[in-house]
Amino acid sequence: MTEKKECFVAALDLGSQTFRLVIAKCCNNSCEIVASGRENVRLFQGMGRGRELTKEAIDRGIRALKNFRKQMDEHHVQRFSAISTEVLRRAANSHHFLKLAEEQAHIPIQIVPWDREAALAAKGALESIKPNQTLTGISAIIDVGGGSSEIIITRHTQPLAAVSIPVGAVSLSEELQLSDRLSATQVQEMEKFLSNLLKESAETALINQLKAHSLVSPDQPSLHSLKIDQVIATGGTATTAAAVMHEMTCYDPEKIRGKTLTTDQLKRLMEEIGSIPLGKRYEIPGLEPQRADIFPAGLAILRAIALILGIHQVVISDGGILLGLLLETIEKECKTHAQPSCARRLYI
Repeated sequence: MTEKKECFVAALDLGSQTFRLVIAKCCNNSCEIVASGRENVRLFQGMGRGRELTKEAIDRGIRALKNFRKQMDEHHVQRFSAISTEVLRRAANSHHFLKLAEEQAHIPIQIVPWDREAALAAKGALESIKPNQTLTGISAIIDVGGGSSEIIITRHTQPLAAVSIPVGAVSLSEELQLSDRLSATQVQEMEKFLSNLLKESAETALINQLKAHSLVSPDQPSLHSLKIDQVIATGGTATTAAAVMHEMTCYDPEKIRGKTLTTDQLKRLMEEIGSIPLGKRYEIPGLEPQRADIFPAGLAILRAIALILGIHQVVISDGGILLGLLLETIEKECKTHAQPSCARRLYI
């Protein structure tokens, strides 16, 4: 009789807006998620042009990590992977936060480059959406974060091109000093800013990468000439948009994954939410209070990216970086390619 070997692993995605944890138990060739956690840390808040994490943000981050450490200890986690992305790539004092995380929470953190971040986002997004959507041909994955956003072009599950855009829901809100109630002028300013930024930082880079795969015309290169079969949106902005559209009081991933939203719906939602005073947004079903102030900016980014790709609808997936990192950790530490059986029933 084969002896059962249990392996407890965890993955931590420490983003600009939210810190997230998921713990899985693997036994031979099967895995199940046993716990998950998320805390709205908003590590990016207050960085501004000085590019330093504030003391308040650092304190919030370390408290969250201590809570995660306690959860991992309670579940006897033997191996884990903890990564951070744009916020610590950009912060001038990120070394201070890394030191405190290891000394006080006993969690060493790896700051990953944007191309690895993009690969993990693609892995998780595609894995989550496959049961609801048949993926064929070319996919574009949009991951709107707090401090940056990623565009990944894949053929089936193979990344072909990727670019990181230095703007996210938090950073855009702070950069343009968006008010608690958006005016029509501010909406226009935001859309113009994003259009110019995407042309400068994303369009040319993606076209050059796609030329190598003969996916755009060498004579008149344009992202609009790329035959994209589906655009998959992942990250908090995308899932929150679907939750708000469903007026969810309790998050239900089965209603989120595979839901389609058009760019017209995203614009209407951005304008409707943006016109509501911040104090009233907390009453909107599906909209987390901690995301209420930055949600319109996130919607604007998501819509702007879809439009520059020449696409007018997106499919929602909530299986981005964290699920990708968990699957990678399971493969590395537990020597199995099994997906956790309840990954699709937890908001991870």
